[in-house]
Amino acid sequence: MKLFEPNNLSRRTPEFTPFAQVSAFVGANVSANNFKIETPSGKYFLKSREQSAVEKMRAEAELTFALGELGQKVPRIIRSPDEELVSSIAGKCWVLYEFQEGDYFSGNGGELLAAAEVFGELTSAAQSLFSDAGVEDAVPGRLIELLDRSSIEVDHRTKILESLSEVEKHRELLNGRVLPMHLDYHPLNLLMIDERVACVVDLEHLKPYSVVSGLGFAAFKLIRQAMVDEEFRERELKERTAVATWLRGWRKSFPGDEYTSGELGIGAKARILTLIQIILGDERLGYDLQKQITSLYEVEVVF
Repeated sequence: MKLFEPNNLSRRTPEFTPFAQVSAFVGANVSANNFKIETPSGKYFLKSREQSAVEKMRAEAELTFALGELGQKVPRIIRSPDEELVSSIAGKCWVLYEFQEGDYFSGNGGELLAAAEVFGELTSAAQSLFSDAGVEDAVPGRLIELLDRSSIEVDHRTKILESLSEVEKHRELLNGRVLPMHLDYHPLNLLMIDERVACVVDLEHLKPYSVVSGLGFAAFKLIRQAMVDEEFRERELKERTAVATWLRGWRKSFPGDEYTSGELGIGAKARILTLIQIILGDERLGYDLQKQITSLYEVEVVF
């Protein structure tokens, strides 16, 4: 198994398939129901989902709007003529945003530090928008049961079980502190301009969660992507500065935090195992299983 190979999160620039003045997003891990619209007056991003998802869309739109009002780097929503954030038309629900220019996170230059700072800022701002009632356990509880029903090969099954055993020993650490965490803070959800974060998207995944798990998983997703670049990877394996850079950015918003690289590694493993549990419980998500299994091996290198 080769680690740190490019995957579906390794694209550099948003891509569209044009037709008339509307372009549909293309590429793996990108919804075909997202559109770029260009008019003489400006560029816009139109997001659509089935009508059954309207409440989820409304919750995301309301959160995005509230974070924008708090000065966060999030998409700006354009309200409908009747002042609604979400519109229901032709059996679908729709949200219109101003189009944000930028390339995806790559890890070049100061991007990792900038991403860490914005992650902390976003968490800090979101505290006023959530209660921590009903937060899920950061340690997956049904993984062994689902693993027994799966056809995962023996070596990978052993790795999953070893990782689960390690995570279970740190349950107190994982569930000891909760803050709003963006649990999908991956390269395609960060639009970058000149090594700074221009916009954070997909805020439906921001919710109260284990801090050490959310912080560790976000660090892993971005450092892992930076390590796709051979030059970065070789430098990082010698110098080991990426995790310290991530924590330095986070501490701008939470200066009292003293998490270690090892603790973030445990947190990242816990979240990866939770995702494996979710995938094994829903056959529609099977396309992502190998990536998450590979992540269990990569996380040992990153941290």
